[in-house]
Amino acid sequence: MNRIQQIILHLAGWAIFITLPILFFPGPKDILVLFGGPKGLIEFFRYSFLIGYFYLNYHVLAPRYYFNKKFWQLTLVTLGIYFLIIILPAWIVPDKGFPRPDTMDEGFTPTNKPATDMGPHPAPFQEPEILREITFRLGRHSLLFTLVFLFSLMLRINNQLRHAEAARQKAELAYLHAQINPHFLFNTLNSIYSLALQKADSTAQAVVKLSNMMRYVLTEAVHDKVSLTNELAYLNNYIELQRLRLSDSVTLTVNIDTPRNGEQIAPMLIVPFIENAFKYGVNPEQQSEITILIKLEYMALFCEIKNKKVSLGNGDKTQMGIENVRQRLQLVYPQKHTLDIKQSEHDFAVYLSIILE
Repeated sequence: MNRIQQIILHLAGWAIFITLPILFFPGPKDILVLFGGPKGLIEFFRYSFLIGYFYLNYHVLAPRYYFNKKFWQLTLVTLGIYFLIIILPAWIVPDKGFPRPDTMDEGFTPTNKPATDMGPHPAPFQEPEILREITFRLGRHSLLFTLVFLFSLMLRINNQLRHAEAARQKAELAYLHAQINPHFLFNTLNSIYSLALQKADSTAQAVVKLSNMMRYVLTEAVHDKVSLTNELAYLNNYIELQRLRLSDSVTLTVNIDTPRNGEQIAPMLIVPFIENAFKYGVNPEQQSEITILIKLEYMALFCEIKNKKVSLGNGDKTQMGIENVRQRLQLVYPQKHTLDIKQSEHDFAVYLSIILE
């Protein structure tokens, strides 16, 4: 929910809150009395103060006292504000009282007698009725004040929990990301080292590609989201770097779409699967096949990465890398991704789809 939507929601909620007095004054005549005289102004001020108290408790009192476990201070301040909200509106707008509704018949005014002297006069207010009215008002105001206090406190606690969860997820993502980057650097350096041992002419080209990759990792991949264009360029560099050391026994099929709409994506999510394909799908002594397909359709990314199992490696490390990516997907794209991994004795396939933002 963006800020404008939050403001609209707050305004709508407080508009409903301001009209709550109608619920406590049933009947059209009583509503006219409520909004047509001092009582109406007193209620308006009191409800306005309750709205102000909501934000005061949310932004100041709860963070300062509740979360610092200063419960006695919070209780005293809250009671002081309660009595202030109860008393202050009556000081601002003196309430001189209103006649009872049953005396407001046709031809009767508070200062005049009825049009005819026929029949008994209306009975004056009795003390028990005044006490009942005062008790009713205090009970209603206490209930509303308690609801405002609890609602603002619960919202603040919920907001605090969401911030704590976001911080935890950010820390967890940083930990998972830190596990991934050195792993890729180590494997890439191994590839260049192999080229150097062979004194291949492509060694310099490989160093340039590695330089571009490291620049991306150090300057962009540290962010929560990166340009999909740059992420796919990183993947292309990685694939081309691996291609330099492949023999004729490897059949490599690559088809990567070009982004057009400035899509964003969490960095380093796809490359672990590609790395595994090269690590466990390449063997100079066997016929190897690797397929990498990445397509874009309506802000959705579809990846298909397949390889034949021709190299025996550390399966535990492979599973650890996949589990890291799975955790990152759950944290960054909950309910917005599917990850399907299929493997047999000779084949390994990854099908990943992500709804981008």
